[in-house]
Amino acid sequence: MMNERNEFSKKVDQLLNADHGYGHSIWCWLRRRANKHYEVHNNDEQLEGSSDVSNHLFELWLQWKRNSSGTINDGFGFWINSEIALAMDIPNTKATREYHNKERA
Repeated sequence: MMNERNEFSKKVDQLLNADHGYGHSIWCWLRRRANKHYEVHNNDEQLEGSSDVSNHLFELWLQWKRNSSGTINDGFGFWINSEIALAMDIPNTKATREYHNKERA
């Protein structure tokens, strides 16, 4: 688990230090998506603090990594959004995706 935690930290650092300059905004958006994911899957309970959000995001990343390269980017956030849509039993249509992704803009 420690190796995976280190790998996660390195991927976050890569995102935050990327040349494109918007890594921080993606990271903030991912944290909001992780918080919403927790809320939807836990009867509207919310995570208490920053470390709780980080830990939940790490757990989501472990799931994401099973079926992808594990890169932390927009795709990870879109995957979280699709998990939210499934849990809320709403169709994963273009309109739904745009609604969930509007925070990123």
